[in-house]
Amino acid sequence: MLLPLQFASFLLAGSLLFVVAHRWRGQRALGAVIARKAAGVGQRWLGAGAVLVVMAIVSLQAPPELEPTALTALTLALLLQVVRPSFGTRLCAEHGVQSGWFWQRYEQLEEWRLSGEHLRFKVRGEWQAVELPPVEHARLREKLSRLIGDRESRFTDRQQPQLLATRSPLAMPVQGVAAAPKTEVADGGID
Repeated sequence: MLLPLQFASFLLAGSLLFVVAHRWRGQRALGAVIARKAAGVGQRWLGAGAVLVVMAIVSLQAPPELEPTALTALTLALLLQVVRPSFGTRLCAEHGVQSGWFWQRYEQLEEWRLSGEHLRFKVRGEWQAVELPPVEHARLREKLSRLIGDRESRFTDRQQPQLLATRSPLAMPVQGVAAAPKTEVADGGID
């Protein structure tokens, strides 16, 4: 029983080192955070709580020779649960964006647009969004236009009124109302 626990501890330690290095590289590449949307925080703490319950059970009921190794493995699992990125996390930073585990510098974005209170960006073919305070829009738009202005999405908020005007209820026929019949006038024209 000791060998599997030691192997689990080894795997968890390696995973923890990987996650810490990944986060560190992302923070260095992206710079200071401008806006963050943290999702999945409840799941993270639920998982951490489950590990704490198992730790309490192990410390009360495990044989003395297994307890230190089991608690080491569980401590590593707890740390991994707390420091890992959440799949739902979105952030906008000085030099790039993060979506879950993936981070990209602005130069690597496929497409982007500032829409409403969000920076929307395409990551691996899917549109993602992060809430961005409107006071940051002008500064970020200038930066993105300078770096990757050719990748700004063609759809913008300025196009929405035109789209709505073409779908105006006044321009569409009303169900159940017949149009007035056309009658001929004496000069041969249609009234």
